[in-house]
Amino acid sequence: MTALLSYSIGTVSVAADGTTVTGSGVIWSGSNVKPGDRLDIGHFSALIVDVVDPTHLTITPWPGSTVSGASYVIWQDYPQRVTGIVTMQSVNKLVDALNTSGFFVFVDIADTEPDPSLGDDGQYALQPTTGKQWVKSGGIWVYQGIYKAFQIKGAWSGATAYAVNDVVALSGSSYACVLDHTNHTPPNTSYWQLLASIGSTGATGPTGAGYGGTSTTSLAITVASKVFTTQAGLAYTNGARVRATATAGATGWLEGVATYSGTTLTITSDKISGSGTGTAWNLNVVGEPGAGDLTSANNLSDVASAASAATNLGVVRYGGSQSLTDAQQSQVQANIGGSRKNYLLNPSGEIDQEGVSAGVSRSDVAYDFDQWLTLTQSAAVTVSAIANAEDGTPFMMRTLQANATAQRFGRIQWIESGFCRDLRAQSVVLSARAKMSAAATLRYALVEWTGTADAITKDIVSDWTSATFTAGNFFTSTSTTVVAAGSIAMSANTLTDIAAITGTVSGSMNNLSVIFWTDSTQAQNVTLDIGKVKVEKGTIPSKFTPPVRSTELQALKRYWQPIRIGFQFAAVTTGGAYGNVQTWPCEMRATPTVAQISNIGVDHFPTTAPTTSGLTTIGGLFYKTASASGNGFYDDLLSLNARL
Repeated sequence: MTALLSYSIGTVSVAADGTTVTGSGVIWSGSNVKPGDRLDIGHFSALIVDVVDPTHLTITPWPGSTVSGASYVIWQDYPQRVTGIVTMQSVNKLVDALNTSGFFVFVDIADTEPDPSLGDDGQYALQPTTGKQWVKSGGIWVYQGIYKAFQIKGAWSGATAYAVNDVVALSGSSYACVLDHTNHTPPNTSYWQLLASIGSTGATGPTGAGYGGTSTTSLAITVASKVFTTQAGLAYTNGARVRATATAGATGWLEGVATYSGTTLTITSDKISGSGTGTAWNLNVVGEPGAGDLTSANNLSDVASAASAATNLGVVRYGGSQSLTDAQQSQVQANIGGSRKNYLLNPSGEIDQEGVSAGVSRSDVAYDFDQWLTLTQSAAVTVSAIANAEDGTPFMMRTLQANATAQRFGRIQWIESGFCRDLRAQSVVLSARAKMSAAATLRYALVEWTGTADAITKDIVSDWTSATFTAGNFFTSTSTTVVAAGSIAMSANTLTDIAAITGTVSGSMNNLSVIFWTDSTQAQNVTLDIGKVKVEKGTIPSKFTPPVRSTELQALKRYWQPIRIGFQFAAVTTGGAYGNVQTWPCEMRATPTVAQISNIGVDHFPTTAPTTSGLTTIGGLFYKTASASGNGFYDDLLSLNARL
């Protein structure tokens, strides 16, 4: 009789009521273990839900006590393994054809050695991705080495990761890599083997014709055609540029395009230095002159140091490197209409994942447009989006004072620590475009958080009525430092660029915020529109460039994103838990908090939010308990929140 197939190599560990099994000395693949197989440890069993990787399984909650390093058996009895007899006969024929000592056992890219349960003595195993090869001897896979062709990689580079049999060239010699590595320079014999060495220098050839030469022809240093008698056999060719330097009779030189034949060298002089009549000359070839020289007609084209000259004249170079202060760099960017990096996300509220654009109520310190928080003195306000406020301003964020009692209000954005710490000890500048429906003073500030990174106090307003805009007065005193503050008198219903503010960030800054608020209380239905907000290095604002929408949306999903979870199951049982592992569309800032936005549909399951388990920044397990038996499904729209 044929015994029931099983797999029991190595040992396992699992916690009581746990769903993760960790193997030691195991290689669980898609063939020897499948979802639906049964795991037995002692007298307890659990159903295998997923083969996570070669050493980890996901199971239904373990009914026994915690075990560690225990023997186990995986019974390969899941019904999906069963196929028709005709198919099995075909498979058996194929296996018989392949079951020879000359056929390779292939090793998966994720494995470090072949599965010890596979292969016969004398049979070979191969990992195609690395070229590694083993042979089975005495029931054990014995490593033989790496067998693959040379890979020509060109010139050696310290930035390239090299693998065995990669071939590089350096200083005229070629080398083959013998050990995987990065940045070990040939001929280091621990990592490289010499293939071909550069040849030795050949014998010196005969001396050819040269330039130079002398002449004793008496000629004046002037711009004209000059005929010199000199030596024969020189290297000058017709059209070469030649300089004749006087060594007697005069001080100076003349040069120009020349012709040469026999012992006669004729120079059509077009450039001179000095004066007088020379009676002895040294001759030599020279290059073509530049566009000018340091004479009045030559416009500084041959100064000794262009960089020094540019600094002395207060000009910016484009033909070479130049050290500029932050203020100078800002001015250059402004002059040429360039744009620098904006440290804020969603600067005009163009991304609205929560759907506030149509108009929703928001209370104090509540997120509205992605990464922006509403600030109010006493009561909720209404936020919405403004489209096409003007040509070139397609998006703005509007806050409407909805309360019957006048109050102050505004908005704030915090920048994650890892994305702003490079601003420490740097000059920064804030710019924006704004509009109010009433004539009023708009205030704004850059405020840094010096407490624990990303553990911010989101609302840093301590006293809305204070006219002293420093920490401990208008702003809270704990872990806050005001980098810069400013204001602008707004005319009613007039789009205005705010007066930019600049300051220097301290070396203790862990998070940076930008905040806008109305200086005085505003009556019901007064609106404040904000857009094109930019925080950048420097002291002068550069041109505002709208973010690329797809890139900006991906960046914002790091903090908050909606996700739809839907599963369908056949033959669920009342009280049974059903679900699956879900991977987030992008990695989040931290392990998110999951909340249900809505239940889209359900059958044989409750409409409440799924239960979660094992959440991380990249995914987690979702499941629900069946409320009735039969074919069931559930479909939920959830939010993932990892905001500051």
